[in-house]
Amino acid sequence: MNLSSTPTLSGHFYSQRVDHFNLSPSIRNNPPQISLYGQISQILDTSFSPIYSYFFEKQSPLPIGGFAPSTRSELAETVVFGDIHGELIGFFDNLYNAGLIDETFQWKGNSKTLIQLGDVIDRGYFSEAVWNFLGIIQEQAKESSGKVVRLIGNHELMVLEGYYGYAAQVIVDPETFSEQIKKDILEDKVHLAYTDGKRLFLHAGMRTEIRNLLIREIMQKRECNSTDVYVEDIVEHLNELLVKAVREEDYSHPIFHIGKSRRGEHEIGGVVWEDFSQIASSERASDIPQVVGHNPPRHSSEPPIRITDSQRLIEVDAGLNPIYGGNQAYVIFNRSDITVRVKNREQDIWIEQIARDVLRRTPSDFSLMSDSVT
Repeated sequence: MNLSSTPTLSGHFYSQRVDHFNLSPSIRNNPPQISLYGQISQILDTSFSPIYSYFFEKQSPLPIGGFAPSTRSELAETVVFGDIHGELIGFFDNLYNAGLIDETFQWKGNSKTLIQLGDVIDRGYFSEAVWNFLGIIQEQAKESSGKVVRLIGNHELMVLEGYYGYAAQVIVDPETFSEQIKKDILEDKVHLAYTDGKRLFLHAGMRTEIRNLLIREIMQKRECNSTDVYVEDIVEHLNELLVKAVREEDYSHPIFHIGKSRRGEHEIGGVVWEDFSQIASSERASDIPQVVGHNPPRHSSEPPIRITDSQRLIEVDAGLNPIYGGNQAYVIFNRSDITVRVKNREQDIWIEQIARDVLRRTPSDFSLMSDSVT
């Protein structure tokens, strides 16, 4: 279907527990009936989130310099996709609808930026094919001044660490595939973090304690004050830590920790493991606006794209693989707007919603403000 005929909803953000684009057809047509147990759960979730933050967010956030002025020119159209988990056909359809590939699966995005937030693999039998395809269009995009940003998720990290439980179900030779991931990281094709000068893109998100730790490491390395550290420096440091971990086969740095929210042993999860619920309830995690994946909708009434009131936390893992619901959805950022596109599978049409991006683009607009969680 041509994008020019894509139905468009008004620019209003429909709200449930947190403000987000509600493009779920079942929600629009049949609002869910919340049980008494569900109502109590919502009250408890809302009430106890700040208390959780009080006890576990023990560190005050270190002030930093915001976003570097040099990245302002990079704020062109950016298309962001969450977890793929081996679902090649659905991902092709997403890319085609976004105007990033043509009918022969070649790059046609010109100077646009495509960001894929990790968890390319596992669950689906086309895991290796999707990984290789992203590598192909990454090279093609360079020829037209475009960019394909590839980040790793916790599933790629597990393979790097030699945990092949999931991978062995869908990948013929996980150990050889692990070497491919390492090669792509060392050749600067795959990273841990990215920023467009307005938001931070990570697989799972960054808590205050992790951010402070990274800032202190940068301060020590550069012998500078925290206010001399920019978000871009944090991104560079994260990517350097990933390369170091791959070279030394040592993933003990806290950025790789599994938090208790994902049944790990650490209080705070790292940037590919922490659960979105903990990022959202963290009082100051969204001081740096973040776009993350890692968290598919947990029930059919939850929309595929979730955006907090302040637009400082955006969750784009739509659950593309049928195991997670088979939802097709993605987000487009340009200089002033946020567009969400979701496919209505029953009618085989794409629906989009456009809203004004409330985050302005100048570095002076960066502020240490907490996100609102209602």
